[in-house]
Amino acid sequence: MRTRIFLTASIAAVGLLATLSPAVVLASTVPFSQAYVAEHNPDVPNDPFYLVADDNNSVPPSPAAASLANSGVWGAAGASASASLSSGQLGGRVYGNLTGQCAGTCPGANLIYSQSNALFGDGFRSLNTDGTPFNWQGGSTARFGITVDGSLAASPAFGGPNSGGAWVTLLLFQHDTLSPTGVFGAQPNLITYYHYLIGNPNLQVTSYGGGVVPNLTLMPTAYLGALGGGPISIVQDFQPGGDFDWVLLLGSYANADLPGQSFDVDLSHTVTFSYEGPEGTYTQSESGMFNNYDVPAASVPEPSTFALLALCLAGLGLVRRRTVH
Repeated sequence: MRTRIFLTASIAAVGLLATLSPAVVLASTVPFSQAYVAEHNPDVPNDPFYLVADDNNSVPPSPAAASLANSGVWGAAGASASASLSSGQLGGRVYGNLTGQCAGTCPGANLIYSQSNALFGDGFRSLNTDGTPFNWQGGSTARFGITVDGSLAASPAFGGPNSGGAWVTLLLFQHDTLSPTGVFGAQPNLITYYHYLIGNPNLQVTSYGGGVVPNLTLMPTAYLGALGGGPISIVQDFQPGGDFDWVLLLGSYANADLPGQSFDVDLSHTVTFSYEGPEGTYTQSESGMFNNYDVPAASVPEPSTFALLALCLAGLGLVRRRTVH
């Protein structure tokens, strides 16, 4: 069963929040910062979710933040998310513990669930040193660098496809097509994506189109581990074939339905990333926040970098499938 979380979402069918609009070709890119959290606890009848969302697409977009926290005889659960395009930081946390003392006394199922999503998006345009548009020829390569740090604990340990975990997803779109309300799903504007799993190599994440556009099951690019050994760095080279828009997402969710189970995935302000354009070019961002005019000489082996962003899906809806017992 799948339900949209902005309606009457069911615990059996959620994995990443948001509405999803059809793919559209826009006149210009719309940079944004978004933060979403959701939670279920046994005090709430009929299994609905609490949802808090913050969606900012002002010019330039201001930071977004959302949080939820509840506790009772059943235990505690909470989630937080933050996204700031201006500082290039994304963060998120989900936590919970289930005591099992709620059976027969609470109106809702004896189950807790927490979910966090932080994301931002912008557009990059590469220019020659004389200010003319760069011609992305075959083999023209750019690079994203992503650093992930934090902590992850779960009892029992995450392992099943729907037991919980976290992920970082980088999506590239055709230039001048990015909208805060039309980010995810199988659409012609999507060039490619890179999907990194954290804490659970079997985690399944699917972009949910709500019947508007086809769902997109995200195939993992790599498993980053459980973050027990310190920060993890990702270097992702790619050839977009032209100027592009992009979205960086940090997501996590977890649940517990047996007494004594607990989880804490803490990625607060710990996802950062940088970008290197093709050698001999400089980069302009549609938001105006990340303009790199430090043009590397042709003899320099690597282009210079500039600090960008970080992340904890609104225009998106990642869903999970889970049978509640």
